[in-house]
Amino acid sequence: MRNKSSLLMIAFTVLFFLSLNFSDAATWYVRTAGNDANTGNSIATAKLTIQAMVNGGSVANGDIIDIGAGTFVEQVVINDKSLTLQGAGSASTIIQAPTWAGMTTYTETTLLYWNVGNIAAVSLPTNQFKPIIYVNAASNSYTTNIYGIDIDGNTAAPAAPGAFRGCDVQKLTGYSWSFYIELSCSCTWNERC
Repeated sequence: MRNKSSLLMIAFTVLFFLSLNFSDAATWYVRTAGNDANTGNSIATAKLTIQAMVNGGSVANGDIIDIGAGTFVEQVVINDKSLTLQGAGSASTIIQAPTWAGMTTYTETTLLYWNVGNIAAVSLPTNQFKPIIYVNAASNSYTTNIYGIDIDGNTAAPAAPGAFRGCDVQKLTGYSWSFYIELSCSCTWNERC
């Protein structure tokens, strides 16, 4: 009888450990003093650019990219990954648009629309745009969350699509032709909040 109890206890223990989910999100680091040749798996080995970290082979769905204080002049493209971009606060972490000529143009098959507060849907004037952060996902099964980051389009051309200067973008979810942005302040195009 004792052997049966011991075997049952061992079987339940093994099943318990097999049922645990060990796929916790990893945290990766980007700092202004980083180096894109680094792994990004600690503050001491942080990458220099957000894009290099996003493209990092070890970054997986659900991971967090911790972006330190500073200004990061780059256009960030997230392809088919669910990620969280976590800044040090919108007054400290800034993703600034490169010059207009230095940004890649993307084309969607339809115009992009979104709701701004209680105002009816607003669309971009064209289906071509140069986003500062582009979530290019093949389906709506990917989610991108952005916290504590000022997305600054001030260096891009006037009326740059998606240039929210001074806004703290809280959430950005969706896929390439449909997205949702929740802002912690009210903005219109090229307006400082």
